[in-house]
Amino acid sequence: MQIDFPGLILFVEDYPACRRFYGETLGLAVVTEKTWDGGGLIAFAWGDTYLMIESGGKRQAEPDGSGSYSGGLPFILRLDVNDLEAPVARLEMAGIGLERRSYPWGEIAVFFDPNGTRLELKSPPTGDAGSGVR
Repeated sequence: MQIDFPGLILFVEDYPACRRFYGETLGLAVVTEKTWDGGGLIAFAWGDTYLMIESGGKRQAEPDGSGSYSGGLPFILRLDVNDLEAPVARLEMAGIGLERRSYPWGEIAVFFDPNGTRLELKSPPTGDAGSGVR
């Protein structure tokens, strides 16, 4: 199977809030957008793929702060960044609460979109431990 342009699709309850969050707060570039009476979808550049936000979903349970997946989505949207400090500062200035966590393979900053989807910013790999991904 040849895949030309893979993507992820998130169905969200509050489409306008999530559109602003991914487009304005995170600063992701728009690939395409379509709207219709009562709904819409927007695709953002997400590395070598796209992240589509589409109306018609339900808000996820409030995160419980434990870092577990119970009551929430069984996945995380991770963004590996070259410098963790700059995007963390930008998100904090936008009023986004983040929780930083350190591990032998690096550091992450955990936060949530308006629909309750967990996202993480990940620092560059450190030392020999590596994350196994990059």
